[in-house]
Amino acid sequence: MPAKANPPTTVALALCGSLALGLTGTALAVEPLEAAPKPRPVAAPAPAVTARMALLGSLGTLLTLGTGIARDAHAARPDAARLKLVQRQLAEEGARLLASARAQAQQAPATAKNDPKGNRRKDPVGDIRTALDQLGKDATRLLNDLAANNTAAVSADVTQVLADLTKLTALVPQVGGGLPGVPAPVPPLPVPVGR
Repeated sequence: MPAKANPPTTVALALCGSLALGLTGTALAVEPLEAAPKPRPVAAPAPAVTARMALLGSLGTLLTLGTGIARDAHAARPDAARLKLVQRQLAEEGARLLASARAQAQQAPATAKNDPKGNRRKDPVGDIRTALDQLGKDATRLLNDLAANNTAAVSADVTQVLADLTKLTALVPQVGGGLPGVPAPVPPLPVPVGR
């Protein structure tokens, strides 16, 4: 005796099959998508632009590290090991900033040693080197005062570190004839003492 097919199952199977064919048929009837456009080659930035990006990147990293030391120095329990690590990173980034400033200064067009009024032009790279040296000394003094638990001196040292960072934000744009689009630095704000 032949097995009888269950009519509801057969109807459901036929319905699903026709639905699948209907969807597949419309999918095949749609126009094929065009191939994605090939990426066009991008020219490398000019050396002056690369030097400027490196200079601004180093300045940004230096500012982040310097303000991090100042912020962590005011913590309830400053982590001396972490602060020493950040101080080392600050010195390394300072060296990169100085190298970027030298590269940017070399990219700039040669100018006369005197300005139109006859005054000797400033050496922004030398000024940056001096400011970086002072920042390193002030950061070391800050960490030494933290180790000695001298809270009054720590507050003064934090203010000095922030002043050094502000000075650098004023000096760096002068390298290589100036950096377009860099706003004038804001004068330093007083640092709150204690918490």
